[in-house]
Amino acid sequence: MDTRVCVAGFSTVLWSLMSINILLIYAAIYEKILIVGTWLLVNYLVFLCTLVTVLLDPLASLRIFYLGYCLIVVKSFYTELTGVEEPETVSSRGASESEDESNA
Repeated sequence: MDTRVCVAGFSTVLWSLMSINILLIYAAIYEKILIVGTWLLVNYLVFLCTLVTVLLDPLASLRIFYLGYCLIVVKSFYTELTGVEEPETVSSRGASESEDESNA
């Protein structure tokens, strides 16, 4: 494969990821759920590709931790935007019932 083709392809991918990150900032400010969801989808795929390349590059492990943290933060923001609440667990239900009993 020609070096110019490799550099052009790599540059295109980096510019695309940078554009998507700028769109994430826009989506966070104006609370655009579709853009945040798209960012999550694209970066999950990048995360999976980075997991595959961790054997080839020792610095990939740092990228995995950084990207994993970013995915967790954006996923929590996406969940907050969509208004989806986590199902109530038995332990939290029991805690709320005991609070109700103590207030009575």
